[in-house]
Amino acid sequence: MINSAHGRSKVRDRPHSLRFAIRDSRFGLRNSLSTFILAVTCMCALTSAADELQMTKIVFRRMSPDIAPDSFAAKPRMLYRVADKYSRIEEPPHPEQGIHFLVITREPDSWTINLLDKTARHVIDAGPTFSARTPIVWVPKPSGQPDPDKEFQDLEFGNEVRFFRLHKARDMGLRKVEEKDCNALAIKSGGREVILLIDPATDKPVQMDFTKDGKPDFSIRYLSYETDLPFDPSLFEPLPGLKITESK
Repeated sequence: MINSAHGRSKVRDRPHSLRFAIRDSRFGLRNSLSTFILAVTCMCALTSAADELQMTKIVFRRMSPDIAPDSFAAKPRMLYRVADKYSRIEEPPHPEQGIHFLVITREPDSWTINLLDKTARHVIDAGPTFSARTPIVWVPKPSGQPDPDKEFQDLEFGNEVRFFRLHKARDMGLRKVEEKDCNALAIKSGGREVILLIDPATDKPVQMDFTKDGKPDFSIRYLSYETDLPFDPSLFEPLPGLKITESK
């Protein structure tokens, strides 16, 4: 009887165990499928986020009564900006000084690279805010020192037109830049006045003039101004083969 009962229990247990095995395999399959779907969803979300990012590319040069037109300081610079997290500034080469700077920011990381000797300095933003800033005139001042350009600390490459309109700039009518009629907007704060000259057809900057205490200080001439370009993350990665020094 025991043997028979034992024999019957074996026969009965097989389908029972098989049912659990099938359930377990289905559960594992469902888990694997769920994991796969989640991974694909995350990848799609990341791809979609990258696709939504758009770049601004600006080529400009600085002009001033003190800058010779054929000098290093007068040569064009190229700048890329993506929202407030990425920036790339390409300086012209200066072989006499042994430098050719490229500055890449991918918050919270930033690399100052010398393309001539393949060296770089890496800095990590300590926060608490993580913004890639590209100010045009303002530079940080030591605590307690006067800051005559504080009104313009948020005037940056890439937000020029928006800055002037948000600050209710005065409409100065039309002014010419190399025979081109441009809309002129002006903001004055203390001894500093800034005039932005905008292409009426594209609503993009053509030139920005800075005066100080009523005298010409410097100008920014925009040689090209491209917006809504596809995001290229490779532009914000340090180049391979660099000797990188970590800043403390």
